[in-house]
Amino acid sequence: MKVDWIAEYQGPNPYAVAPVVVADVVVEAPAFERELVLQRLTLASPEWRSPDGEIASVEPSVPSAVLVRLAWQWALFALNEVRGFLHAGGDAQSSNGRRVWLGFHHSQLSKAAFELGLQLGLAATAPQFNAEAWAAKVTSLLEACRRYHPDFQARILMHAAQSLDLPVLPFLPSTKYWQIGWGCHSRVFFETASNADGHLGATWQQNKHTTKEVLQALGMPIAPHVLVRDEQELLEGVKRIGFPCVVKPLTNGGGKGVTANLGDQDALRQAYAFARQYSAEPLMLEAMLQGEDHRLMVVAGKLIIVVRREPSFVIGDGTSTVRQLIEQLNSHRSNNLVRSQYLKPVPLDAVLTEHLQRQGLTVADVLSKGRRISLRSNANRSTGGICTDVTALVHPAVRAMAEQLAATTGLYAVGIDYLTTDISQAPAISGGAFIELNTTPGLSACVAAGFDEVELAKLILGTALARIPVSLTLVQAEALNAVLAELQAEDLNEGAGWVCGKSLQVGKARLHCATARPWASVHAALRNQCLQHLHIVCTPDELMTYGLPVDKLQQVTLVDVAIPEPWLVVLQQQALQVSKVSR
Repeated sequence: MKVDWIAEYQGPNPYAVAPVVVADVVVEAPAFERELVLQRLTLASPEWRSPDGEIASVEPSVPSAVLVRLAWQWALFALNEVRGFLHAGGDAQSSNGRRVWLGFHHSQLSKAAFELGLQLGLAATAPQFNAEAWAAKVTSLLEACRRYHPDFQARILMHAAQSLDLPVLPFLPSTKYWQIGWGCHSRVFFETASNADGHLGATWQQNKHTTKEVLQALGMPIAPHVLVRDEQELLEGVKRIGFPCVVKPLTNGGGKGVTANLGDQDALRQAYAFARQYSAEPLMLEAMLQGEDHRLMVVAGKLIIVVRREPSFVIGDGTSTVRQLIEQLNSHRSNNLVRSQYLKPVPLDAVLTEHLQRQGLTVADVLSKGRRISLRSNANRSTGGICTDVTALVHPAVRAMAEQLAATTGLYAVGIDYLTTDISQAPAISGGAFIELNTTPGLSACVAAGFDEVELAKLILGTALARIPVSLTLVQAEALNAVLAELQAEDLNEGAGWVCGKSLQVGKARLHCATARPWASVHAALRNQCLQHLHIVCTPDELMTYGLPVDKLQQVTLVDVAIPEPWLVVLQQQALQVSKVSR
């Protein structure tokens, strides 16, 4: 087996519009039964099935061609399994084997995925196959995807951006900051938070105690609460708050360290110790209000969805243990959030054990038929909670309060947690109270409640994001310095910009991009929100080495250059107009 990686394109190229790595592959494969290989790939790929794709379209008389196609299809599937939003992949006959291309977020990871897929496929054709050993390698690949690929929040935004034909750009490479749109028509996102959010609102929501003070200052209903620094203050505080109560860290999200519905001092001390595992700072002791937890999602000043969140539960059948009932529940859920509609498995952990103990149960007990028990004290989706869309039931007063909170805090997209016995009643009637604000509320709860993820993300993106006009001029390498001098001599209008090599200018600001990443200067310009239109100058060699710098162009001008036909076709496909001139 030989895999020769020959290219790494950052933009449109003869193989795909998206970034791809390209390899020439030579492999000798014995004749094999395709269904057996697919079955073995399934055994080596925990929790998911290996893809069938269009393997049948490759002539079955060439086992090596079948294996290569299977390898890149498997790799593409694996790269999207836990995180990622990749679609490009393909293969074709080359002079001495198969040419393969595969999309990437992280080029080395995509290369590793293909090579693993090829090795795994070859191993699956042998008489003996150790699925467990290969499963460990697959798990290692998936862990790398968790580290280097866009998280599921970014994936949802990318999906919407694709449907709206909007460009996506890493704002800070290898981080969770993503830019959608270009220049003056762009916004930078961290999950659902963005640079459209007000700074003070984003700061207030970081601390649950500060959030309470803001809510109280606005006259919003809140639950009684105190801060506690040690067990002595905890016991004094509960005299004021009373049972049942809740203990929670001030700065953690996702229900981390939170224990609710505490009914006595022993449970209170255990909850305090549990919260201390997540925070050394003061903790919040809060009255446990009656009712159910609701996530109110407000975007651009409007309440768009209300999700009721409930702890997961099981119902006894008279024969199954609690553990078996949980395993049945989790069998319909997956760590692949996309496939499980963002419902996560209920962890079989110490928190579950303690929660069951408070109900007089263990995982080994058999529940009587029809008996329902909760599996968590908190309703967070991240620990297995259930989500239900109740937007149609929300009372106008609750809607108004949520929208006023978003407007006052300056948060463009915010999740507001609200506890009530009846979402259809005003807080003054139901005794409902606001709990906290979230600038990264997680679109997953809304999707788990049935909201279409693309339509939801479109609301987050809004209507202001777009491309700006970009033109490209190709010149000979020896003419590049002269062209750069001409560009630097121009008196640019505000909003105009150009890029040539590592130099760039936006308006009156002369800039320089020192990083060696391909098209780093172009990306630097497109990140600038003062940029209204951009002119890129490069050589044919740069184009054919790295791919196009952007995926849509207004104008391409070839100045005394000729480029191979495949690349000319790419330019014609991605630009509105292509012309040739002589200097």
